[in-house]
Amino acid sequence: MFTLLVLISVFGLAAGCGKSVEGGVPNVAVNITIYPSQPEYFDLQIPGGWVYVAGGYRGLIIYRYSENEFHAYDRACPIHYDQTCGRIDVDSTNNVLATCPCDSAVWSIIDGGPVSASLPLREYNTYYDGNRLDIIN
Repeated sequence: MFTLLVLISVFGLAAGCGKSVEGGVPNVAVNITIYPSQPEYFDLQIPGGWVYVAGGYRGLIIYRYSENEFHAYDRACPIHYDQTCGRIDVDSTNNVLATCPCDSAVWSIIDGGPVSASLPLREYNTYYDGNRLDIIN
């Protein structure tokens, strides 16, 4: 009986090693490089600025937190990522909150944390050398 429980546990763990999901958003390869000083990224030239960039599962929001720190979030809603309405948008009236059109859930783009949602945004790693910004996972 003990052997049977061990086998069931091992197979159960192995079955869980499929697609990685953080906050419901499927894991996709991200390897993007941008140069924040270029004109198309004008809004990233000062802290508090943000832009949309293609990539990730439903697009990315890149937010400049400070002179040398950036955050990159997937635009996919952690709950409704597979629905047409499940792409979040930054609120243009305050520039630090993002909302899901499906259910009006809200997140802070300062840290990706939920304001009125149950899960955080999927965040990607960022590396900035003073000129070039790499976004990877």
